[in-house]
Amino acid sequence: ATASSDGEVRVWELATGALLQTFGTADTAAVQTRWLSDGKRLITGTNDGRLSIDKAAIIRSIQVSDTAIDGMTTLNSGAQVATFGSDRGVTITDINTGKAIRQLDPLPAQTTGIAARNDNQRLAIGTVNGSVAIYNPGSGQLMQTIPGVPDSQSPITCLAYSPDQKLLAVVDQQHRLRFYGPATPGQSVE
Repeated sequence: ATASSDGEVRVWELATGALLQTFGTADTAAVQTRWLSDGKRLITGTNDGRLSIDKAAIIRSIQVSDTAIDGMTTLNSGAQVATFGSDRGVTITDINTGKAIRQLDPLPAQTTGIAARNDNQRLAIGTVNGSVAIYNPGSGQLMQTIPGVPDSQSPITCLAYSPDQKLLAVVDQQHRLRFYGPATPGQSVE
């Protein structure tokens, strides 16, 4: 599935590249889209701060922010979504009730990426200055801050946890891939 500035979310067949379905987000740009764990629904963040949950049509639209949603990740098998925008804060929302569960304190630098561990015990947040903040999403507690690469301060562009939950992969704007975990703090692959 892809999100587009024309407000459309498009679902594609991977094997053939054929367009299967298009969802509209009205008069606003679709900024991010992700499949929920059931593989049947999409959650889309828009530049006016809304989340849309789509199946064959919009199931519901939830206003979670007054600013654009720049990124998101799902938690608790898709029952919650963590979003961020230009305000530097991260909001965790229950998609069934539409209520904010937790608002994480704004980071010192603009948020540029986010990833959740499959066990929902850690939420990694990348920033424009290259640092990564690790939170416990259940308590909202900041667990660790990983500084950016010295003398670089290159923005984080992508974060992902390994399937076994032991490693966090971080990519920055200079295309450096770093791994963080118990035995590999800051191991870098360039």
